[in-house]
Amino acid sequence: MQGFTRFWVALILVACLLDPAAAAETYNLRPDLTVGRTSHIETLLEVTGNLKLPDQEQVKTLPMQAVGSANYDERLVDVEAATARRSIRCFDKATAKLTIDGKSQEPLLDPEHSAIVGDWTGQQLRLFCPDGHIAREELDLLSTPGDSLIVDALLPDQSVAIEDRWQHTPDLMAALVGVDAVSTSDAESVLIEANDAEAKCELQGKLLGAIGGVATEIEVKAKYTFDFAARRVTWLALLIKENRSIGHAAPGVDATARLQLKIEPIQQSKLLPAVVAGKQHAPTDDQLLLAYYGLNDEFSFLYDRRWLLLTEEPKGAVFRLIDRGELVAQCNVVPLTRTEKPVPLAKFQLDIQKALGEGFGQFVTASQNSDDPSRLVYRVVATGKVEELPMQWIYYLMTTPAGQQSLLIFAVETPMLEAFGNADEAIVAQLRFNPIAQQTAQGGASPDKPALK
Repeated sequence: MQGFTRFWVALILVACLLDPAAAAETYNLRPDLTVGRTSHIETLLEVTGNLKLPDQEQVKTLPMQAVGSANYDERLVDVEAATARRSIRCFDKATAKLTIDGKSQEPLLDPEHSAIVGDWTGQQLRLFCPDGHIAREELDLLSTPGDSLIVDALLPDQSVAIEDRWQHTPDLMAALVGVDAVSTSDAESVLIEANDAEAKCELQGKLLGAIGGVATEIEVKAKYTFDFAARRVTWLALLIKENRSIGHAAPGVDATARLQLKIEPIQQSKLLPAVVAGKQHAPTDDQLLLAYYGLNDEFSFLYDRRWLLLTEEPKGAVFRLIDRGELVAQCNVVPLTRTEKPVPLAKFQLDIQKALGEGFGQFVTASQNSDDPSRLVYRVVATGKVEELPMQWIYYLMTTPAGQQSLLIFAVETPMLEAFGNADEAIVAQLRFNPIAQQTAQGGASPDKPALK
């Protein structure tokens, strides 16, 4: 009897293997990554939650909310190893409103920066403008979760059946949610349903990562649709819950973000033809620099993206250099009133010694340039201590023949000098005073933004 039962079980197994209806139907969700593929993109991002600020030994919270939207056309210009690597997009609209504790900001994208290249290295998504240097607020405006260049990377590289699951790499998840790195991730997607027209997938996972070197915990959920005719993701809804620690140059975050991304394949774009030629290459180091314009637009400079703007007020701006989570240096940018006659170098040194007070130790060097007729630059290096920490300060006073002045103060803890390198010289070399503003001081036209070359 036992042998008879085994015989029938074997027959049933063979019948199941031979019956196509008994096998689960699979679907090929691999995207079409043809160079030249063009799409119209619409995004809507909504964020609600709190910012966390240090308040002596406690944490102060401020309510925040943000709403942003964008419309742009995008063309794929580079594919490598079956992965979209680079696209160029032209924005028709990019707006946002950020409200923190009842105070609102509305960053805008300069019309001259409407052409933006997205470069996905596989580990990092970089956005830059091939026509000029964007400002930090423009970069933040454009850097949203669920970037259209990378959403197709969510798709499985093998055919899948309903309820099949596949894992996502930490690098992909970091790019998807908009952080620098993800160290731990259990994120995976599952195919929920499919028909002749489309397949619907869902994603969820918990991530441990970092942004600006600051630890963050993220819970992510998403739904996305693959269009079989277009052979790409055409819709994404993304939910991100983040709890980010307080950093050296940025507040902590306890917030929820909701993103909707709509992608419409198009044959032609009215926006892209005029901007594509010669602009689809990988970024140079110079193109990745950001632009800073003083509040009065009398001067500007380019700076490394590792410098983060901490505060900006009429009396000046404060930047901090963060490298791999470590605070390397601080830079205070102070606009000064115009002068009829440059202060002598010796007087500048006395002013520095007075400002440092008991923390002053000694002067290391004091020099002035004589090879640039457009500006006089004093550079003074001093050492000392702050609360027993050995410090080095680098002071720059720049003056133009028209009397424009700017003061830059770099503060570096002595152990961080090697990591700091010549970061001060890189900024000072890029600083430009506005020549139109100089004319205004002499009765000319109204000032405009200084030119950055």
